[in-house]
Amino acid sequence: MGIVASRLQNERGCTTYPRLRCFQTDEPNRPLRALDQHMRQCYHTDLTNTQWQILRATVFNRADHGANLREVIDALLYRERSGCPWRLLPPGFPPTDQLRAAWEEWQANGIWERVRKRIGVPSRPRRSSPVTTLGRLRRAVATGFRAIPGGTASLWPGRKLIQLFEWTASRFTIHAKLPGWFREGHRLMIAEEYEAATEYFTRILEIDPINVPTRMRRAYANLQLGRHQEVCSDCWIAFALPDVTLDAVLQAHYILSESHTLLGEIDKAVEHGYMARLIAGQGSDPAWGTLDAWEDRGLVPGPDEFEILANTHNGLAEYAINKASNFAIATALYLRGDEYRARYARWLEDLPDRTLFLSEDWVRNIGHMALIDFWVKMDRMGWRSWDRMVLIAPPASTANPVYAEYYSRHFRMIRTAKVPAGIRHMTVTFGPRVASLISYPDGSTRYFTEGMGLIQEAWEREGREPLLQLTPADVEFGRLQLRAMGVPKGAWFVSLHARSPGFHREGKVVHQAHRNATIASYLPAVREIVRRGGFVIRMGDPSMEPFPPTPGVIDYARGRHKSPRMDVFLCGGCRFFIGGASGISHIPTTFGVPCVLTNWLSNALPVYSKNDLFVPKMLRSIEDGRMLTFDEYLTPDTRLLSYSGEKLADSGFEVVDNTPDELSDVVTEMMDRLDGTATYTPDEDDRLAAFDILARSHGLAGFSRIGRGFLAQHAALLAGLTQPKAA
Repeated sequence: MGIVASRLQNERGCTTYPRLRCFQTDEPNRPLRALDQHMRQCYHTDLTNTQWQILRATVFNRADHGANLREVIDALLYRERSGCPWRLLPPGFPPTDQLRAAWEEWQANGIWERVRKRIGVPSRPRRSSPVTTLGRLRRAVATGFRAIPGGTASLWPGRKLIQLFEWTASRFTIHAKLPGWFREGHRLMIAEEYEAATEYFTRILEIDPINVPTRMRRAYANLQLGRHQEVCSDCWIAFALPDVTLDAVLQAHYILSESHTLLGEIDKAVEHGYMARLIAGQGSDPAWGTLDAWEDRGLVPGPDEFEILANTHNGLAEYAINKASNFAIATALYLRGDEYRARYARWLEDLPDRTLFLSEDWVRNIGHMALIDFWVKMDRMGWRSWDRMVLIAPPASTANPVYAEYYSRHFRMIRTAKVPAGIRHMTVTFGPRVASLISYPDGSTRYFTEGMGLIQEAWEREGREPLLQLTPADVEFGRLQLRAMGVPKGAWFVSLHARSPGFHREGKVVHQAHRNATIASYLPAVREIVRRGGFVIRMGDPSMEPFPPTPGVIDYARGRHKSPRMDVFLCGGCRFFIGGASGISHIPTTFGVPCVLTNWLSNALPVYSKNDLFVPKMLRSIEDGRMLTFDEYLTPDTRLLSYSGEKLADSGFEVVDNTPDELSDVVTEMMDRLDGTATYTPDEDDRLAAFDILARSHGLAGFSRIGRGFLAQHAALLAGLTQPKAA
């Protein structure tokens, strides 16, 4: 502990416990205090011994306010400085009821104002960072020079000289050694880099314990490492530091909300998340932050508050899935959000009509846009609680405007750059996001990606045709472009997409990288397509690895003919589509194009279509090297881990990519099916039926047909037999 920290501890008269656990008790603000009356963090807002003596001799010299008077004052000072609602005060302070009673009494009789004057309470957090002495000097000099005619030009040499000095000095500081995210603003790093970052930040804080930016950076790094008690400790201390800005307070609330989400403490997560969004929206530090707080005061929250609550629940639910593959926490948050939306609907009393609002979240990615298809199908089959549908699709936020236009006859489209305030509010508050729960006619709810198969299965069971069809103009455009790329008139083609790390700039981060595939592994399948007279159009983006030069293959992803309109044509006009666990693989199904879905790894099997085939990536136990059986693989506890590469690795699994032979086999099966020459033996039919029964027994429904060759190769895993360790 540094000299400054030691002095702070001695003056405040409390003992610090940097790794103190946040115990859960019936009284959220009452820790286990049997051994030490002051068993809590020491905060900069705590009374010093001198301040305490002054208050005892002046403000509180006549009446007895209880044995823990000093702790009560410390708690109220902390709350005033941090802006925390009562229930979000850190552990160690007196019970909330006692604090609120003292606050209300002292506010009414003027005692609190006397306390503030006697000890000189610091100002509230500022919006921007404090201006240093050097910054004030620079500003004064610049102002003087600008007052001189032509003086602005003379500032350039001085500015460059100062920048050179700062750059040189930075080479010799601890900050210069920090990993790239903290210097350049990148959010994603691997665990070893976060570990190194926390060590550097700790060294800085030992010298400078009131350094707010460094403390918040360490809190974020610890969040990524799952050290939630350290996260809470740093954020609680930061709230009370003298140089904390409102931006830092906002950041601390966001970090705390994410930390409590991963801990499963939903109430605290929502309150911190709500506070963060309220501060971000209002640019101020509200004293009352939750519905419960409003109700305590007899107030009714308005539309803005309900909108923020809806955003908070949705955002934290998505975070629980993206960061930890924790669908249980996400489901609880979604259900809580639905309760608040129902309260808001009752508060409105009479909605003008029943409308399904889909926000721009549904058009910002090409894969999200394809999922709009399922809302239309629910509407057509009568699985709805709405009378009309509105889709928000601002041009700047729409991933593919050409594809979005195909939904214009099903939705009222809002294409303006600035969405009208009323529609925006209703969309944010009531509109479902891509990651959400959907309700079915029988009253059940499912997470959207697991429920899509039920919709598609019912759609095809009723004999309905694909929802979308390429327009004649887009077909003509696509054929002209194909001829320009070297595909002869009348030739059939297959579109191929293999997910790669370039588009999402994944680098060393493995969160979604386990869904990637090596394009070279598709070469045998590609050669078989070409041998049968077809062409292969490789789709994607220019960041992808070049496709090995192969006759009959066009690397459209890296070519000059790439365009949003051509992307739509290649998905909707190919003979069949070869894809993986990425968003674009959902597009062909909306046009009724058969799909071969390869290297599939997701929380649900690919959506059912009578024309589709798929082969999954399998999982291997890191501990003993054996492949998981299909029964183990499909259990929810294992299956839901597959949304996050880190969670799979942390749980002791490694991903096994499809082999070139497996890929070639399933592509050949698709071509045989389309040619009408595919036949299945009784054993193959039995295995396919057994897989279907097993998958449905684990809660899956509406999924594609698994490749017969893949299932034959792994028949032992289907039977529940353990395969020997791979060589």
